[in-house]
Amino acid sequence: MSLIEKATILAQVESQSTGKRQALAELGVPKSTYYRWRRRQLDPGNKRRPWNRITPDEDRRILAAARELPELSSRSTYIIHT
Repeated sequence: MSLIEKATILAQVESQSTGKRQALAELGVPKSTYYRWRRRQLDPGNKRRPWNRITPDEDRRILAAARELPELSSRSTYIIHT
């Protein structure tokens, strides 16, 4: 769903005279989804890094080690450089 569609749904729910729960049920949007969208809209800089994503520094070090010792496997390179 695009950002424009999400913003439209958020505006519709906020402008409803009935409760948010009923408006969300009519639109078929779960409450948790609505509140997640709203939180991101209010604070767009609040993006958490996924638990399994490496940092740019880790990426740089891994690639440097791989270029330095291309004959080793990724696990062997990790053991040598830690």
